[in-house]
Amino acid sequence: MKERNRIPQPFAAETLLAKTFDSMDDVVIVVERDSRRILVVNRAFEHTFGYRREEVLGRTTEFLYPDREVFLRGGRESAAAFEHANAFRGTFPMLCRDGTVIQTRHTLSPIYDEQHRLIASVSVIQDRSEWLRTEDRLREQEALLSAVVTNLPCGVFRRMLAPDGTVSIPFFRGALAGEMGIDPEGVSFGADVVIERMHPEDRVHYMERVRKSAATLTPLDMELRTRRASGGYCWVRTVSRPTALADGSVQWDCVAFDISREKAAEERAQRLASFDQLTGLANRRLIRERLEAQLQEARERALNVVIAAINLNRFKYVNTTHGIETGDRILVEVAQRLGRELCWGHAAARLGGDEFLVVLPARAGADSALPLLRRISEVLAMPYRVADETLHLTTSIGVSVYPADGGDAEQLLRSAETALHRARSDGCAQLAFHSPDMSDSMAARASLERALRAAIHGGQLTVHYQPQVDPLTSQLVGLEALVRWQHPERGEILPGEFIAVAEESGLIRPLGRQVLLLVCRQLRAWLDQGLAPVPVSVNLSVKEVDGGLVDQVTAALQAERIEPGLIELEITESSLIGDSGEIALVLRQLRTLGVRFALDDFGTGYSALGYLQRFPFDKLKIDRSFIRDIATDRNQANLVRAIVAMANSLHMLTVAEGIETPAQLRKLVGMGCNIVQGWLYGKAAPAEQITPLLRDGRLVPSPAPVSS
Repeated sequence: MKERNRIPQPFAAETLLAKTFDSMDDVVIVVERDSRRILVVNRAFEHTFGYRREEVLGRTTEFLYPDREVFLRGGRESAAAFEHANAFRGTFPMLCRDGTVIQTRHTLSPIYDEQHRLIASVSVIQDRSEWLRTEDRLREQEALLSAVVTNLPCGVFRRMLAPDGTVSIPFFRGALAGEMGIDPEGVSFGADVVIERMHPEDRVHYMERVRKSAATLTPLDMELRTRRASGGYCWVRTVSRPTALADGSVQWDCVAFDISREKAAEERAQRLASFDQLTGLANRRLIRERLEAQLQEARERALNVVIAAINLNRFKYVNTTHGIETGDRILVEVAQRLGRELCWGHAAARLGGDEFLVVLPARAGADSALPLLRRISEVLAMPYRVADETLHLTTSIGVSVYPADGGDAEQLLRSAETALHRARSDGCAQLAFHSPDMSDSMAARASLERALRAAIHGGQLTVHYQPQVDPLTSQLVGLEALVRWQHPERGEILPGEFIAVAEESGLIRPLGRQVLLLVCRQLRAWLDQGLAPVPVSVNLSVKEVDGGLVDQVTAALQAERIEPGLIELEITESSLIGDSGEIALVLRQLRTLGVRFALDDFGTGYSALGYLQRFPFDKLKIDRSFIRDIATDRNQANLVRAIVAMANSLHMLTVAEGIETPAQLRKLVGMGCNIVQGWLYGKAAPAEQITPLLRDGRLVPSPAPVSS
């Protein structure tokens, strides 16, 4: 029995322990604790340190350390751990037989006897030299990589999308980080580190793309704008590929490039391809694209689009006589003037040479474009100041309208060019429409405008005068000047037909100026004949009233040596609606000169009492619509009586217009009306027919009713 239970010699405890030590890859040393003498070493010790075990048994471990201080430190640190019955772990440099110093990691475990006295320790030593060298190499590589990334002319970052939808940026390095004002040492950033710097227009697009990439795991390649730390935005291209993580998150490792220069170059190339380099206006290619966009809207909404081709008359002469540089400066000025006149939705282009194109936005009616086209013609005809010279140019404008003149851009452009050719053939400063199918009224008004412009400069305008009489004494107390237009082909054209056109086209100023000059000349002629003229009233459009009117009236009076009291300016009540205060200021300045004022067409406008208080009127003219039935309609008579009483209380004279019957005259006399005017006393007549009346000084009414 005893023989059967006895352990064979190879498996005795000591033998087994020794073989175990020898089989270990790490160095094992058993050291007597107090003396620190070596009791046992294994084969790994011999291999690592270069000593045979017979050479070291019984020796203290001091020879294995590079100096005594390291040896003593190991003893102190391990003793402190053993006091608490703990194992000790530490790192120490150790000395090999050949003088090589290796870096080691020690794990010391205490050995106690039966009385729990510390008698020895077993130390497992790992040679960490190669590991530390590898760690150093990795650290160097990491530093190198970090330096490379930090100095890259781009940005390298990681984007994380958590399962709850939260976006974070745990890492952002590179030159772009500094440009965006991102601290590269930051451990983790919220999503706003990128999004808050992003251009507002790109944010929604950015998040939509990120979520789509996360859902489909497709790469991201985006161009967006981000704010610089120094201000302004730069263009950035980000390229990344998503990776789905086990926790449900999605991770993108991203590279971002600053592509601002490329974008700027692209924009410059686009500008070269789409814009005229001299004027900055769109070129032919771009204006076609914008016209197509307008046409698309017009087709969908059944609207009109107006295209105007504009040509500068006599521009070649300017280039020839003043040089190409002067011509270029004029072209730039034309572009600037167009830009000031056009509004949002309008488009202007230079087609080449001295030809321009304007596309007006889709509207319900083409007639709405006519005032703007007139304004453009007027503005471009203003003098051009180049160096020390003042140059005068006019324009010809050819107009086509969608859909009447074409269904696509090409056809409409050809139609506008054709109309421009016709406008140039008709003479300078012409506005021609391509299609006779356009609105007759629009074409007729354009034709009338052309003719009126020629009439103003061609001496076709004359002035007729209608008497104003005191009904009690039959004394001639005033005249109203009424402009007449004798067209060489159409004959006489009445003011009601052309005054509105003059106001819309801007011709009302030169028209009003000429009428005033004609009146002043006629007053001078009567004075030179020894007559005593009565005051003459001249109709004034509200569009003539500005700071220049005072100078205009003063110049006309001084040119003919006319006393201001002989001129009375009439302004209609309806034209004062919405006055900002400038009109009242100008009228008061003229009143200071001695010019008189009358409020015309009283009762046809609004807030009449307010206007009577604000403006310096001397007379109140009762509109003919109130006089027509005054003899038969009691209510009408009572209304006129109230107007006369109100005017008298405000110390204003009343003038009744449109007197045609003795019955009307008797009613007005009974009401106390101061002055009457109408066919009962005579129609408006040329100056030579008025001269005898001035000599006589009296004018009696016709004995029979006068039919209008």
